[in-house]
Amino acid sequence: MPSGWRRPLEEPCAGGSTSDLHTITGDAESSSTRYQHQYPHSHHHLHLRVQQQQQQQQFSSGQRSDVNAGITAAPAQFSGAPPPFSAAPPPFSAVHQLSSSSAATPSPSSSSSSTPSSARLASRGLRSHGSRVASFGHPCRGLALTSSLGPGRPGQRQGAEGLRGGRGSTSAWGALDVEPEAGVTDCCCLSSVTEEAIVHNLVVRYESDIIYTKLAGDLISVNPYQRLDLYTPHHIAAYRTPMLADLPPHLFGIGERARRGVYELQEDQVVLMCGESGSGKTEAARLLLNFLTPPHVTPARNCKLRAGDRVLQAFGNARTRHNDNASRFAKHVELELDHRGEAVGGTFTCYLLEKGRVTRRHASERGFHFCYQLVTGAPPPVLKSLRLQRSSEQYTMLTTARPAASEADVDKHEYAETKHALDVLGLDDAEQLAVFSVVAAVLKLGNVGFTAVNNIDGTEGCALHNEYEAREACELLQCSPRQLLQALRLRSSAGSEEETVSMELTACQAIAARNLLCQALYARLFSWLVTRINQSLKVGEPSRRKVLSIVDVFGFEILERNSFSQLVINYSNERLTQVVRQATLQERQEEYVREGLDWITLDSPVGMPALQLLQQSKSGVLALIEELTLRPAPDPDSCLHKRPSQQACQTQGDASSSYEEEDLLKLLAKTYAGHPCVDVKPGTSSATSSRHQHPDNNLPVDAFRIRHFAGSVTYSVKGFLAQNLDELSKDLSHAMHCSHHLFLSSLFPEGNPRRAPHKRPASVVAQAQISLASLVRHVAGKKISVVHCLKPNDSKLPAQLDQELLAHQVRYHCLLESCSVSREGWIQGWTHQQFLQRYGLLSPHTWPHWRGSSLEGSALLLADLCLTPSQYTFGRTRVYVKTHSTLDELEQARRARVEALAVAIQATWRRHVQRRRFCRLRRAQAIIAGAWRRHRGQALVRNMQRFRREDWAATVIQNAYVTYLRFRREDWAATVIQNAYVTYLRWRFLEQLLTTPPSESPIAEDWPTAPILIAPLSAALRRLHHLNRCAQYRLRFDQTARNRMREKVTASIIFRDRKASYNRSIGHPFMGDYVRLRQNAQWKKIAADTNDHYIVFADIVNKITRSAGKFVPILLAVSTNALLVVDQRSLHLKYRIPAADIARISLSPFMDDIAVVHVKPSSPTTDLTAPRPPDTSQGGCLFGSDVGKRKGDIVLQTGHVIEVVTKLFLVVQNATDSPPDIVIATEFETNFGESTVVFSFRTTGLADVAPGHIRIIRRQNRMEVHL
Repeated sequence: MPSGWRRPLEEPCAGGSTSDLHTITGDAESSSTRYQHQYPHSHHHLHLRVQQQQQQQQFSSGQRSDVNAGITAAPAQFSGAPPPFSAAPPPFSAVHQLSSSSAATPSPSSSSSSTPSSARLASRGLRSHGSRVASFGHPCRGLALTSSLGPGRPGQRQGAEGLRGGRGSTSAWGALDVEPEAGVTDCCCLSSVTEEAIVHNLVVRYESDIIYTKLAGDLISVNPYQRLDLYTPHHIAAYRTPMLADLPPHLFGIGERARRGVYELQEDQVVLMCGESGSGKTEAARLLLNFLTPPHVTPARNCKLRAGDRVLQAFGNARTRHNDNASRFAKHVELELDHRGEAVGGTFTCYLLEKGRVTRRHASERGFHFCYQLVTGAPPPVLKSLRLQRSSEQYTMLTTARPAASEADVDKHEYAETKHALDVLGLDDAEQLAVFSVVAAVLKLGNVGFTAVNNIDGTEGCALHNEYEAREACELLQCSPRQLLQALRLRSSAGSEEETVSMELTACQAIAARNLLCQALYARLFSWLVTRINQSLKVGEPSRRKVLSIVDVFGFEILERNSFSQLVINYSNERLTQVVRQATLQERQEEYVREGLDWITLDSPVGMPALQLLQQSKSGVLALIEELTLRPAPDPDSCLHKRPSQQACQTQGDASSSYEEEDLLKLLAKTYAGHPCVDVKPGTSSATSSRHQHPDNNLPVDAFRIRHFAGSVTYSVKGFLAQNLDELSKDLSHAMHCSHHLFLSSLFPEGNPRRAPHKRPASVVAQAQISLASLVRHVAGKKISVVHCLKPNDSKLPAQLDQELLAHQVRYHCLLESCSVSREGWIQGWTHQQFLQRYGLLSPHTWPHWRGSSLEGSALLLADLCLTPSQYTFGRTRVYVKTHSTLDELEQARRARVEALAVAIQATWRRHVQRRRFCRLRRAQAIIAGAWRRHRGQALVRNMQRFRREDWAATVIQNAYVTYLRFRREDWAATVIQNAYVTYLRWRFLEQLLTTPPSESPIAEDWPTAPILIAPLSAALRRLHHLNRCAQYRLRFDQTARNRMREKVTASIIFRDRKASYNRSIGHPFMGDYVRLRQNAQWKKIAADTNDHYIVFADIVNKITRSAGKFVPILLAVSTNALLVVDQRSLHLKYRIPAADIARISLSPFMDDIAVVHVKPSSPTTDLTAPRPPDTSQGGCLFGSDVGKRKGDIVLQTGHVIEVVTKLFLVVQNATDSPPDIVIATEFETNFGESTVVFSFRTTGLADVAPGHIRIIRRQNRMEVHL
């Protein structure tokens, strides 16, 4: 180790050194000499150890030295083991020197060659110091730790959270060539522990660009506001070592000590960032998370952890007046570590998102980062789908008073990083688009405006502006525009008798409702993202691993105008500060007293009056705000006396809510009159206020002041109660619940109308108290390491230090008290049993088994370790060590002893393995010798037996061969005979087909029987013959045959299985003209008049009379246009029924051959007995004499009933394009003129029915047919 790297001297720290700060920070040469004199074995120890680690890593990774791949910090390897225990064990220095000297020393070029140039790092897209989040790089594409490397991109804003430190361009701690550090590395080692000495030491180190200073087990970090190369992979490799006391103070040292405490000591660890806004807490938490999750170790899991942090920073951080990357929520990260100390999973818990920043903030501040990233960096297709414009100035919620030209480039680059982080976390395109659509909808709702209008009834209403923005927001949220716009303008409430009463909101109330909706959308989207990230990071199997937690909460804020949000933020910060003070000051001293140590209790400011003032259960400030918030309105019917959530717009300060704020001021003035931590100056109109009026004239009338631990803050009460209630109207909740968005409906469960009535949502104060209680509960009982983040100036400028501001922070961080307790106290303690279990192997008296009490064993162990009394102390139940260097040496000695024991165990095991192998070989030799002798005797017997078997086998083979030859000859002969016989069968079958060919009818089934041997040939020939005769049959078909076939098919469709006489007609062709009516000259003349040239059916049939049911012979003709009844003697036309007038045809299912032709009522039949010229103007009547005379349906009986009905069916179908109905039933109605007669058929089961066998009886309106 170079002389300038001085470790704090143990003797002065333990007993109080008499040297002063100037002596400690003086001449480097004398310091080096003194250091080497005290620790001769530790000189150049760090140089050797880190070079050995790098050589180990290069060997394990195949000689690769990629910077972005990261460097695995492997523990130091020992080439040899310490000697076994002797009567006097070696002292610590000997063990330490042995472990240091045994390491191999690589060449100096091995470490320097792996250092990348700044240009190479810049080409990898690495962020400058001021960037909000580390840039992405291989292998995580953007989640690399090296955010502080490279010159950076132009135009990046300087973030207040940019923690950087260390001067110089050291490539690695292994190739160490660093100037001596200025000041004292540990404030506990100052010669005079005073506030001035601590501040002076911090100033001296800060002016040398050394931003980290130890405070015993804690760390002090001063924000440099500039880039300093302290977070390279070489630094990660250097600080992944157990000997942290040999290294300069660093944030990685705190992380490594906590990491080793988890997997070595099996203790839950907490690293807590505390400080005011702009001091670097967020950046410190990010860098610590990057250190604990290097990308080369479990890259998938670590990349997801970094991606989760990146997403939360994008959606939860914003630019404030004090900080360009201020986290506006409290973050608690829990990392689950395995037995090697590597992260295998994690959980993000976020509290108290400042959702009010979505709609209101200071003019010089910005909203959450992702809103700007989406508008500036999203590609055009995404912007088009989200209905967004490229300029952030187009959106009211994104406007700022001082926009920077370079911010657009930064936002564009960070959008790509955030987008990739979402990809790494496993969010698919649909989920990402759903997230973007909610953010876009919030931006568009922010552009929706309302103006006041006067209604007809004298009430005040509101008019909507930019309605198209609201409708586009509804499209993005996939909800009903009408429902959302109505919920923004109206508010419904339950009236009497389960009625709903709607009241129109004023412009201010509508704006307030819009703001509440935007805040709720963004806050619940943020909560959904946290849940989704945790789902991605969830470890598959449940485990009970110890965790390492990183806690980053709000920084203390003092603004020009402090609202309710600043009160909650400062209360949270003060509550966490109390936890830190209790852990570092009060609980430690109480433990020393319990253990009976020589300890004088030091005064520690654990009690915080302002915190007690805020969180008292009944009379605290928060309790009073809660009481007024939930107080019922004095006049429920008055719009001016609604609860704060129903009052006017908070941003415009409507006078209707001022009475609530005035009540709050009066209540504070009455409750805390004369309290030293509260100043209240209410209006002079109240008698109470005048009596308690504070003399401070600078205090505004509508404000009160609280003296916090970090300073006095003046809070304006305007909008206090409304912001605390934070209740979204039921109409807006219902509108969001009815959305068809991917997950929006689940974010508003209270909007479900089927949900049972529930309690009022918790107020902001209640949520803050619950969240802080949960956070304190998680932190309690764990080992806490604190990183005190300090802000050097209020201007966010590098190399400038305001000593007064620094002293103020040192004061309220209680660094002086912490330094005093740590200087006089002890840094680590174990119970006697724990100490004996962990370090008992270092003493021959306690190893391998100790049978006595743990107290005696611990005493013997401490005596054998040769520790001086200043290095440890002995309590009633615990053992304590004084400094971290002593603890590191204990751990180093333990590791060396463990390695020696491991070597001994390995040697014993190898000896056991070799001896067991020798015994097996000796037994095997005896077994082999006996087996060989047995083998020789058995071989002789086997040879004799083999000769006999071979002789017998030869005889058997010869016989088998002769038999085989005989079988082959017989098989060949059988094959020849079979082939000849099959050929004969084929010839005979073909000759039979030639002489007696089968029938040429397509339906014939006859085919000669073929032998089974030629069955396939017979089947093929039969199929070919059938295809040929079908083709020949089709060739013989003419148009007449086709028509007859059509008629037969139609008859089959109509009558098959329905009419008993159908089977009788199958074998008879339809002749049609049975009386040769077409050749009659007289008929041709009549047909010329009626246009019935083509006759499809003509025959003498029986017409059944309507009166008595008698059979009257008539000539029935069916043409292509009509049904004609002709006198059979004179051929005079009696009736003509056009085809269009035939409605249906009815038959019975029996053998009666009776058919009834039903005529449509609109076209009655005409009696055509008188010969008159036709008159086609009388729809259906050929002659005009009987116009209007209705005779009704015609009942026919003929042996060709199947044919006549079929042809009549086709004629009607061709004439009207729709077939008539065919009714086949035993009963049906018939129209005879003006009367309706029911035909009823009864049968006695006759096989055939002749006309004489049919008996028809007329009974009034019923005609019975007996068969």
